[in-house]
Amino acid sequence: MSISLIKPGIKVLLVDDEAFVAKAMTRILENEKDIQLFHCQDERMAIHMVNKILPTVILQDLVMPHIEGLKLVTLYRINKNAKEIPLIVLSANEDPVVKASAFALGANDYMVKLPDKLEVIARIRYHSKAYIRMLQRNEAYKRMRLETEKREREASEKRAQKLRAEMYNREMKIQKKFIDSFAASIATAIDEKSPYTGGHVKRVVDLTINIAESINNTNDGFFKKIFLSEEEIEELKLAAWMHDVGKITIPDHIIDKSSRLETIFDRIEAIKIRFQLIAKNYQINYLEKYIEALKKNLDINSLENHNVDIDKLKIEFEKQIKELNEEFQFIKMANDPGNFISDENIDKINKIAKKTFIIDGLEETYLTKDEIKNLSISSGSLNNEERKIIENHAHMTLKILKNLPFPENLSNVARYAGAHHEKLDGSGYPHGLSSDEIVLQQRIIAIADIFEALTARDRPYKIPMKISKAISIMESMKNNGFIDRDIFDLFCNNKIYLQYAKKELSPEQIDC
Repeated sequence: MSISLIKPGIKVLLVDDEAFVAKAMTRILENEKDIQLFHCQDERMAIHMVNKILPTVILQDLVMPHIEGLKLVTLYRINKNAKEIPLIVLSANEDPVVKASAFALGANDYMVKLPDKLEVIARIRYHSKAYIRMLQRNEAYKRMRLETEKREREASEKRAQKLRAEMYNREMKIQKKFIDSFAASIATAIDEKSPYTGGHVKRVVDLTINIAESINNTNDGFFKKIFLSEEEIEELKLAAWMHDVGKITIPDHIIDKSSRLETIFDRIEAIKIRFQLIAKNYQINYLEKYIEALKKNLDINSLENHNVDIDKLKIEFEKQIKELNEEFQFIKMANDPGNFISDENIDKINKIAKKTFIIDGLEETYLTKDEIKNLSISSGSLNNEERKIIENHAHMTLKILKNLPFPENLSNVARYAGAHHEKLDGSGYPHGLSSDEIVLQQRIIAIADIFEALTARDRPYKIPMKISKAISIMESMKNNGFIDRDIFDLFCNNKIYLQYAKKELSPEQIDC
């Protein structure tokens, strides 16, 4: 039997076949608001009533029509719900032997009926409260025992968890060693393919982890309730290591394209030789005309005319060579991906390209169609076809990694690694994910990748960018909804870029 530990009430079960006794007890207790009286007139129903109402005290008559009162006392004490309930015998019999028998069988008190009102109330309260206190102690002990058992179970489960964790950690260490070795091997392969790309991967990893740790150390603002676990950090780190694995599929002459005309070699050298050949043609043409003019002037024996013709030829030849040199210098400038090519520049490229020269009896243009296309790239070194090949590396990264059997704790590596070129406005690649489809880890890698690419000092096709300019560009990307606002603000406010710059950039780049 259990009882509430807060404001328990007193329940009195009167077992007596005489109705007037019940009426008398009702009058006695009618003003006692905390006492409920239940009457059982048929003693055969007494045990059933006890089980139903769970009284705090029983008033039991001894003389009953069907079952002797003392026998009922015995029945109460063998019933699991009634054996501890205080039992007050209420009888007109004052025989000491009867009283002694009642107490011997388990009665707690004996009153001659009908007793005094105050005495009845006092004894009901006394026995009920003693019983309630006992129940409360038992309940408290039960709860304490349950709590102890719970703690023991929890301790046992913790020990079991510890053993499982130790086994899991051993297995994870083996897996991690393999995966780290695999990642290092892939990074080495990328490094061998393109020296600056290998450096890029390592630097992106460092930036990614710096951002993640800064998020974990932030106790206010947007990131106050965000914390990446050790396993999530490891998963993010591996994704950063693997984010450019798809570049293995990109041809070397595209991934390392350091000028607009570069393929497997820089075709500016071919144009240089071509322009030298054109210059030779000009020179031959000049000499031929010079000899012809010399012969003509000798025939007419006019030195004055001779000098005039020769001077004109020389001026024309020098003008041609000067113009040719200027055109080559312009093409050389246009070949540098660090220079922006305007529409005016493109018109000039096309004008030069239309010029022709004769070689082996065939007329050739100054520039080929492919040279025109590449020299007309407005910024950077890649034309549209090459840029699509480069962009495809993100898709290839996802394709390569998603088929690898990563363990459960690294199951998101492919997903994180393959989305580092996605933009929050949906204009990124390879899948054009929207903002609600791009998770925190993907956003972190994207910012790390952009900042490293902007400030890298080992790119063969651009001058190392200063930090202030890189931050300004990324600020614009943030305002245009391309990159995560909160991560970028954290990146700037916590000066994560400065920690990185002191380690990876040249002093000339650190201007803020």
